[in-house]
Amino acid sequence: MHEVASAAGVSIATVSRVLNNPESVSADLVERVESAMHALEYRPSRTARVLRSGQSLQRIGFLVSNIQNSFFTDVLKGVEQKLIPQEIAIVVGNSNDDLRYEEINIELMLQEQVGGIIAQFISSQRREYVWLTQRKVPVVCFDHVPAGLEFDCVMVDNRAAMYKATAHLLALGHRAFGLIGGPLHYTTARERQAGFLQALHDAGIGEDSIWIEEGDWHIQGAYAATMRLLERARLPLALLSVNNETTIGLLKVLQEKNLRIPEDVALVAYDEMPWASAYSPPLTVVNQHPLYQGNVAAELLLSRMNDPERPVQQVILESQLIVRGSCGSVGAAP
Repeated sequence: MHEVASAAGVSIATVSRVLNNPESVSADLVERVESAMHALEYRPSRTARVLRSGQSLQRIGFLVSNIQNSFFTDVLKGVEQKLIPQEIAIVVGNSNDDLRYEEINIELMLQEQVGGIIAQFISSQRREYVWLTQRKVPVVCFDHVPAGLEFDCVMVDNRAAMYKATAHLLALGHRAFGLIGGPLHYTTARERQAGFLQALHDAGIGEDSIWIEEGDWHIQGAYAATMRLLERARLPLALLSVNNETTIGLLKVLQEKNLRIPEDVALVAYDEMPWASAYSPPLTVVNQHPLYQGNVAAELLLSRMNDPERPVQQVILESQLIVRGSCGSVGAAP
């Protein structure tokens, strides 16, 4: 700041006012100070400024299990939309589906003095996060909440979403159904499978016309699960996927086996994807609006940081079924 003041021909106090309260300084002085800062490549230390003021550091943690999954990066975009305009920095962590790695990420975030954490945790078990609750840091979960934890959260009504998707296939006349699911220790996977089965049972579809294989949320696991399912199922088949990477693994199998969509396999994919409408045929999808989930998660965290004693809030959002060409029709709607 001494160097900037000298280059601009002003006092250090004037430089400080330009940085912190520019409306109190004439336009001419602001321009001189900013020109000097640019010439000297000066960048004010945000951390030092915050510490000097006695305020808490304005940064939060964002933790997911697989940063390569576009659903999570879309949620992050939604978080950014709410926090970046308020000059709140985001520390991103990727647990890579490893509990130990997840704990290390959280500990590093706490060492960075984050004011709160938005997280998609790996485990659904309370015991894995008791240590975190003892640290008294504000936490907002998205996608699912570990059982028995009193955390704010935002999630989609997964059961209703999959019920709606399955009912759409039923209305088109399909009578043989398959699901490439997720690991059932996840509440999300259990609820999506439950919605699928409930719709079929409500319609009187027998167990001999239902096939389920459990994947692992990832492309290779879904590929293997789809191979197993097609060895048992009969065609034509109505098939549903449980998330975006599952859809990719499933589609790889259908291409390798030269199975036609929707003639051999009608498909509803869980999660909207940028390329879904450009696929041939365009894919019918369940859109769970990840950007909006990120918006809501950020708002919940800011609210919790401002009022640590307020009641826990759990926000359940509705999904949207986007109907395109991948479902076909094998007969008149019942």
